[in-house]
Amino acid sequence: MNNQPNVILYCICAFLIILVSSCASFSDEEFKNDYKKIEAGNLSQLSGKYALYSVDSTRQVIAYNLILNEIIFTPSALDVVDNYEIHLEVKNEKEILVQLFNGTKIINQSIVSGELKNGMFYLDNKFRECHGVPYIFGGCRKNKRRLALSKDNSLIVNEAGNSSGAIMIILGDSHSYNISPKFLRKG
Repeated sequence: MNNQPNVILYCICAFLIILVSSCASFSDEEFKNDYKKIEAGNLSQLSGKYALYSVDSTRQVIAYNLILNEIIFTPSALDVVDNYEIHLEVKNEKEILVQLFNGTKIINQSIVSGELKNGMFYLDNKFRECHGVPYIFGGCRKNKRRLALSKDNSLIVNEAGNSSGAIMIILGDSHSYNISPKFLRKG
């Protein structure tokens, strides 16, 4: 019975190590040669009109949904997608107004908060969801995102995510990803 506290301590330590080591981390590998750092005091460079869909045709992403981390807008087959665009308006050094337009009509809008770090705007709308008892019988999903400008002043939204879980700490699985779709500046 003397070893029982050691086993419990071992399980707690293993759980904490797994929990800390499986996190979503950013990578700028996809866009490191195509972005310019936003300097403090120049955050307003993000303000502007951008295309709704990303440039990369292999994995088209809707900018509005990605920035807000919610599926808010899904165009119908009858929509003329070229009529849609997003507008970013920097309100202050911690808030950006994100608006979805169809022509001149505002479809939806929201304010996102964050902070400027390392030349990019890190959004506060991180997502974390756990189900079951993580790493005993269950897992967690998490993601986060940041905004950057390309050298041609297009918007880059970098998202990092991780999904991990295990059964009794022994049978574990983890998947991490980084995407960096680019949205062309309009006008």
